[in-house]
Amino acid sequence: MTQYKYLIVGGGLTGDAAVRGIRELDAEGSIGMISMEPDPPYMRPSLSEGIVERASHRKDLAQHTKPEC
Repeated sequence: MTQYKYLIVGGGLTGDAAVRGIRELDAEGSIGMISMEPDPPYMRPSLSEGIVERASHRKDLAQHTKPEC
């Protein structure tokens, strides 16, 4: 069984930031990462915030959705 001094649970940009922060404090400590992410971290656009900012009314946010019966 592999043992790590640090274990990061979760990937993406947050996991990457955690690794970088650890490296600033401990350049030699071993780091393991457990993640369901299939790809390395990358910048993802904040789509939901842009949609909310551009919507003039709340009803504009849901105009393409169908109400559930």
